[in-house]
Amino acid sequence: MTALSLMAVRNNAVRYRAAADILLFALIVVAAVAEAPSADPNATSEEDRWVHASRALPFHLFVKSTLHVNSKFLVVDQAPDVKYHNGPILTGDRRSTLKVHVVFYGSWSRAQKAIIQSFLSSFSAPKAARNFPTVQGWWAITRGFKNTRKVSVAPYVVLGSQVHDWKYSLGTGFDVPPLKSPNGDAGVDGMIINIGAMIAGAATNPYGRGYFQGDPADPLEVAGVCAGIYGANSFPGMPGDLLKDSRGASFNVYGANRRKFLVPWMYSPRTKQCAGQA
Repeated sequence: MTALSLMAVRNNAVRYRAAADILLFALIVVAAVAEAPSADPNATSEEDRWVHASRALPFHLFVKSTLHVNSKFLVVDQAPDVKYHNGPILTGDRRSTLKVHVVFYGSWSRAQKAIIQSFLSSFSAPKAARNFPTVQGWWAITRGFKNTRKVSVAPYVVLGSQVHDWKYSLGTGFDVPPLKSPNGDAGVDGMIINIGAMIAGAATNPYGRGYFQGDPADPLEVAGVCAGIYGANSFPGMPGDLLKDSRGASFNVYGANRRKFLVPWMYSPRTKQCAGQA
């Protein structure tokens, strides 16, 4: 057989393989569509159609159940790997307490400041219970992080001094519709996410030699390794299973003064996974 003939045979094989792959994918898509619930004949509005469509089985779960293979065949999840680098952590004062001092710069209303103040007052109470996740239960995860002397991160966080600097910044954000936030202020509730992550990172890696994953020059700290995860069953673009109040606002922990907050999950040294409660 000539070299030209061999090339022709190989080209035909490649084409047949590509055609088979396309056919298999098409069959899976058709099966997925057939598996999904039929359209609701009574759905009259666009909102009704979206609600009904949300009941359909996610495509990646359908493929997994159809092929009867391990999920690793489709997606290989890399578990977080936060290591201790023998540096100091924040164990607090003599009473094992961390004080968080706040500078309110720019224009803050009394109601907005109250959200921040309530969050920073929630690290000790209310206590977590079954089906009642709290800020206290979330912070309790950090007790698993210990220094070389086996002393853990400070279990107590309290609100320290407060300074209001009106003249620093009076800028405004983008003119976009606000999201439904648990305390009625999307901007401040978004800040709670960052404040929680910053306090957790500062307590476990205050000087760059504590607990983190990856390059010391660009470390992923205990909340950073769980970026985008706010509840169970999360995946990229989906924060996970969240609680909802009567207004439809989403949150994942309860706090002081009957407040509700959305805080990022963090790495648990006990389970070696991202967690929302200790």
